[in-house]
Amino acid sequence: MANQENEIEIRCEFCGSATHEDVVNMCHWEAGKLIVIEDIKARICDQCQEQFYDAETTWKIDKLRQEGFEPEKAERIIQVPVFSLKRVQVPERNFPHPVLGEGGTIE
Repeated sequence: MANQENEIEIRCEFCGSATHEDVVNMCHWEAGKLIVIEDIKARICDQCQEQFYDAETTWKIDKLRQEGFEPEKAERIIQVPVFSLKRVQVPERNFPHPVLGEGGTIE
């Protein structure tokens, strides 16, 4: 069954849930540098949020990698704050899983 006219329902390869089409960004580490790729056409799982790319999109991402992500070809340069989990303290009790909620605890 199609969600919209002419759209084929595609199920998630991991959890089997429905997916929807959207445009996303990707963060990627290349040669020790953080690269952000914008305007990526993707299918996204409604349940687990896994992202899937078609062959054309994958080819475009690979083409950017082959070109070496030269800064002078970038759309723009941004500053990115960096956080470390070393500074985050975990309580000494069971607490709700951040995604699963009360039903799934981290022990």
